[in-house]
Amino acid sequence: MTWQAARYVTENSRAKGNVRFVLLRIAEHASSKVPPFESWPSIEILAKETGLSDRTVQRCVHALAGLGAESGWPTPLDPPEIEILKGGGRQHCNLYRVIVKGDNPTPFTDTERVTGRHPLRRERVTS
Repeated sequence: MTWQAARYVTENSRAKGNVRFVLLRIAEHASSKVPPFESWPSIEILAKETGLSDRTVQRCVHALAGLGAESGWPTPLDPPEIEILKGGGRQHCNLYRVIVKGDNPTPFTDTERVTGRHPLRRERVTS
């Protein structure tokens, strides 16, 4: 966990309310001390740490990524403040990259997006 990521978000994010709270928790899990900040907390962990329901956390994450919710709440951020690399379903965490303040980080590669390969997950070697 790094305080640098949380401070960066506090000073630069346009998110408000629960969406901002979830973004701060994602930032506090970041593994690096300089942007782009990447972390991989599960929805369940974020829900436990924020006191929000799993579904509310999912909605907040979608809003941060600029994706809309069916109910229209919360309003999606434009431009998005996080980029998500899907972890592959249940029992797998997503990788989040905080991109607040118009950062232009190296985007996830097409291979990572298409295959859903998590860069932190080790692959099984068979011989």
